[in-house]
Amino acid sequence: MKNLKSKPQKLMSCLRVMVIALLMTPAISVYAQTNDTISKQAPQKNEEEFYAPFSSSWEKQPEYPGGFEALKEFIESEMQYPQIAKENGIQGRVITSFVIEKDGTLSDPDVVRGVDPLLDQEALRILNAMTAKWSPGEQTGRIVRVRFTLPIVFRLPKDETAETDCEDIKTTFRYERKPDFPGGKQALMKYLEENLKYSKVQHENSIEKEVVTRFIVHKDGSISDINIVKGFDTSINTEAVRVISNMPNWEPGIQKGEAVNVQYTLTITFKLEGDKEN
Repeated sequence: MKNLKSKPQKLMSCLRVMVIALLMTPAISVYAQTNDTISKQAPQKNEEEFYAPFSSSWEKQPEYPGGFEALKEFIESEMQYPQIAKENGIQGRVITSFVIEKDGTLSDPDVVRGVDPLLDQEALRILNAMTAKWSPGEQTGRIVRVRFTLPIVFRLPKDETAETDCEDIKTTFRYERKPDFPGGKQALMKYLEENLKYSKVQHENSIEKEVVTRFIVHKDGSISDINIVKGFDTSINTEAVRVISNMPNWEPGIQKGEAVNVQYTLTITFKLEGDKEN
């Protein structure tokens, strides 16, 4: 019966598109000037240009009509995997960003972190083809413009990649030398301190929360397959994934004198400050 499927259906069943639900939260406006003191920032003079700050206390998040599953279906049906990219085994996660306007329309699509020009252009084309209106975000009782971050993963099935590529995605738990952030542990800590934009957010009580992440450090030092093993607030989980996605290439793990793919676990601590006004 499988042979009765149409050619387009076969193609779509082969091409797997993964959209991480944890990243389906609004990201900070590119116009924000502060991190830790964002809740105390003076309101914009022109309220029509207001962007809601990225926080853990959203009254209502923007939502694609029909929810996440409908968004995933749209991307899967709309995607046209570039033929040249397929022939060369090019795949990976394209991190996109766009604004959900007050009327639910999408504007200002952009690639935050790309993979290859072919895949980056296709990701932008998909966003530009998204004509359905979203339910806009709400904050402090009013509709606001929200900048959203959405990863679109282009992944080829094993039978469409070369054998070397299939081998490349295998990971090992045995290694003589573990993967390392360039510069070592201290450099990693410095990177997190400088790049975590929301390490201090308002919460009912002053507490510390750990977000346990897991990802693959490839032979070439690149990072992929970022997952939240143990999370907290959705917005905090999103920030953890964003920071890891923007990391420079690591020094890969070594086994028997050769670089290997290694699954790595990293814990990030977020300090949640109590609201002093309460």
